[in-house]
Amino acid sequence: MAIEHIRIRFETREGMLRRVLGLIEARGFAIRSMQLTSDERHSVATLGLRAIDDSRRIEKLLRLLSRFDGVEPEAIASPTPAPTPTMSEVRHVVAN
Repeated sequence: MAIEHIRIRFETREGMLRRVLGLIEARGFAIRSMQLTSDERHSVATLGLRAIDDSRRIEKLLRLLSRFDGVEPEAIASPTPAPTPTMSEVRHVVAN
């Protein structure tokens, strides 16, 4: 299962980060990376998530997060990994 990235902007207030992270875990996503920035009014968390199984959908998680007052989630397009070179391509590069 691939890691999917989301960005969540939310109001900085007591317990909000705990509520957001609790929902993510309760919906079957493991947090693989997290970056958090904040000021007095708002926080922005950028998260790398991995679903615990194939039935979990990031779209549903985003809908549930958007139901929280003061929370604005969005998916972030993950970069497409470079294709793995074939053995003939590797030999060609090594030979030249």
